[in-house]
Amino acid sequence: MQTLAQLLSNLSISDPMIWIAMATGLVVILLFLFFGRRQSRAGGHIVPPSPELLANLPPPAIARHDERRRAIRRAGLPTPIIVIDPKARRPKPMEAYVLDRSTGGLRLALESPQPVGIQLKGRPSNAPENFEWVNMIVRNCKETGDYFEVGCQFESELELSRLLMFG
Repeated sequence: MQTLAQLLSNLSISDPMIWIAMATGLVVILLFLFFGRRQSRAGGHIVPPSPELLANLPPPAIARHDERRRAIRRAGLPTPIIVIDPKARRPKPMEAYVLDRSTGGLRLALESPQPVGIQLKGRPSNAPENFEWVNMIVRNCKETGDYFEVGCQFESELELSRLLMFG
C-alpha cells in the first residue's frame, strides 16, 4: 500500500483525471451553496387588514429619520404563552410562542392568522394565577411556513418584572 506522499508525487498537472476531480468538486460546492442555503422569503402569505379596523387604528408614531425602532428586539428560546381575543363571543385560548420581544411588544408564532388592528390579550403559560392579562394590538401578520408570525404592540408600557415573564 502506498503512502499519501508517494501517491501525490506520482500525480501530474497534465493528467485529465485531476482536472475532472477538481471540476466535480467545484460543481458540488456550487450546488451546495446555491441549493443548500436557499430559503423561501416570498412564500409567506400576508393577511390584509379589514378596512374598518384600519379606520380605528391610531396613527403610527413618527420615527426619526435615523432611528425607526425605539426598543431593541431580544430573541431567545420560544416561550409558550396563552392568547385570547377578548372581543370574541366566547374567547377561546390559543397557544402561541414568543419568537422575540422588546419593551414595545412581542412577535408571536400562532397557528391561525390575526387581522391587523385587533386587540389580543396574552399571558405566559407558566405565569402565576394573579398575573394580569397583557393587552396587545396586532400590527402585522404574515404566513411563515406552517404558522403565522404576528407582530403585537403593547397598549401600555410593561414593568420589567412582567416583561421578563414573556422570556
